[in-house]
Amino acid sequence: MRRKIKIHLVIDMSKKSQPKTGRGAANLKDEYFLKVKETTERLKRGRKKITVSMVSKESGVSRKTFYNRDNLMALVDEAISFMNSKLNPIKVEKPKKLKEEIIMKLKKRINSLEEEQRLLLEENMKLTESKLELQKDIVELEEKLYQKSQIISIKNKV
Repeated sequence: MRRKIKIHLVIDMSKKSQPKTGRGAANLKDEYFLKVKETTERLKRGRKKITVSMVSKESGVSRKTFYNRDNLMALVDEAISFMNSKLNPIKVEKPKKLKEEIIMKLKKRINSLEEEQRLLLEENMKLTESKLELQKDIVELEEKLYQKSQIISIKNKV
């Protein structure tokens, strides 16, 4: 009796040996897209600058494929612009009107402080003058005391 032996052939088709036409091509494109998307998402969480070369190495998709497929390049461009905005945040400028209001308030504050300074200087000048007058009075009084003490000492001698 003859037996029929069935042989099952298992073929490991790596990514490089998959067909690039027909249904396999669509699956391959989806696979590339998923790989690139995963890689860009992972790289966005980091702090390094993203480049096409870096995404190519990390995802295992050739650089030529990126430049031939707009959807892959769009993913990389989006990741690059995201990282640029993350690493170099744009400063929001205040509207011109708000800046002018702040400038006006600061000018008023400066004027009030200058007026206060002027008044303090005048008061300081008056106090300095009064101090000088008081010092003169002290000197005069000391002289009078000295003279009186001399007069008393002369009277005591006589």
